[in-house]
Amino acid sequence: MKVFIIRRLIFVVIAVIASTLIVFALSRFSGGDPRSLMLNVGYASSPEIWEAWGERLHLDKPLIHQYFIWLWNLVVHQDFGLSMKTGQPANEMIMHFAPASLQLGFCAALFVLVTGIPLGVLSAVKRGSIWDIIARTFALFGQALPPFWLGIMLILLFAVNLDWLPAGTRGHGIDWPERLKFYIMPTITLGWLASATVLRLVRSSMLEVLDSEFVKLARAKGVGSTAVVWKHAFRNALIPPLTVSVLILAGFVSGAVVTEAVFSWPGLGFMVYQAVLNIDFPVVTAAVLALTLLIVAALFVLDILYALIDPRIRYT
Repeated sequence: MKVFIIRRLIFVVIAVIASTLIVFALSRFSGGDPRSLMLNVGYASSPEIWEAWGERLHLDKPLIHQYFIWLWNLVVHQDFGLSMKTGQPANEMIMHFAPASLQLGFCAALFVLVTGIPLGVLSAVKRGSIWDIIARTFALFGQALPPFWLGIMLILLFAVNLDWLPAGTRGHGIDWPERLKFYIMPTITLGWLASATVLRLVRSSMLEVLDSEFVKLARAKGVGSTAVVWKHAFRNALIPPLTVSVLILAGFVSGAVVTEAVFSWPGLGFMVYQAVLNIDFPVVTAAVLALTLLIVAALFVLDILYALIDPRIRYT
């Protein structure tokens, strides 16, 4: 197991280095000279200021030298640069918006765990019954309804017509029991599609395992239905849904642009959306790198979970 973890850590380091190279290259080649962007927002107005910004940003040095300077500032000083719109450090902006995305992502993940996995198992075990039909209908609507339309319809029904729930924002400053109302509609909007995906994967994996020979043998030996479903079938059917679930959860934490835009949720997705509109390249670069690191960490955790579920994976 130790060798497996060390090997995966080496891959993580390589992936992180590659991601920094890609992010740096995109920041230089996709937008051209950063000073050209500054001209659009009023930072530079003369050749002298142009040259001064070139020295400040180390643009007068070779490209590989610029990369190592950028990487040094990133690793040692956690310096992602300053926002062209607000003048604030980009890393401080990420830390400011991250809690909202973490809270919404946690609620959406909880929604997926409470609905997707149990309904998927129930649909497979009760194949062809009314429970199977209900579960598949839930998945069908979850995959068919676009999140932006679903969010707007929830606002129209529960906030405008019925006045049961608040229409948007995070409810910051309100006590938690009352504040939970602000999370209901964004959680459903963000989590329903993911829950439907997990449900269908769990159902298909469970059906395949339930029809396998070792499950039939366990039933023939007199093993109880609960043990057959959860100990034998569910564990062996877990790897495909687990792969998708970890990536979905990482996407929740990184922020969902559509959901946060519909509900005016002050999270990372909304921040990136505003940064793209304002051509705020340092903030976009910092957010992309931070979310890339989050995905890499999620995949590393996924590898460890694979090895715990199926010991054969440790030798691959």
